[in-house]
Amino acid sequence: MSRRMLISLVSIIFFIGVLLILLPDIQEVPEERMASAAMAMCVVKIKKAISADLQQGNTIKTEYENTCPKLISKLSVSRDGNIEMFNPTYHIQLLFKPSLKDGVVNWSCQGKPAEFIPKACQGKDDYNQASKVSVQ
Repeated sequence: MSRRMLISLVSIIFFIGVLLILLPDIQEVPEERMASAAMAMCVVKIKKAISADLQQGNTIKTEYENTCPKLISKLSVSRDGNIEMFNPTYHIQLLFKPSLKDGVVNWSCQGKPAEFIPKACQGKDDYNQASKVSVQ
């Protein structure tokens, strides 16, 4: 084996080793964080329906099917469009609140415990410290 090939081979092995060390390990993501992200994904269709009702000035429907019953034990929608959900395994609570401004619906997200809620929900307001939502 030539010296050039040996140096190339060592360089490639070194590069792969550095990548393996620097890349995050998927197992480092807590199951609780993955569960809360999945909870948020389970209500995307409900959020779209509520957004459409708000934009059209319709009464907000409060009865929706829980499409993720193994993940979410309680799912409720209030007359003003707030979506509350609870995960019994990890005791995660999430609350999505819509607001309509100039024909555009924006959603805020709150939840607890703070360390397991989706990053999009963190730091939005004082929900993480207060107990505004009582879900079981």
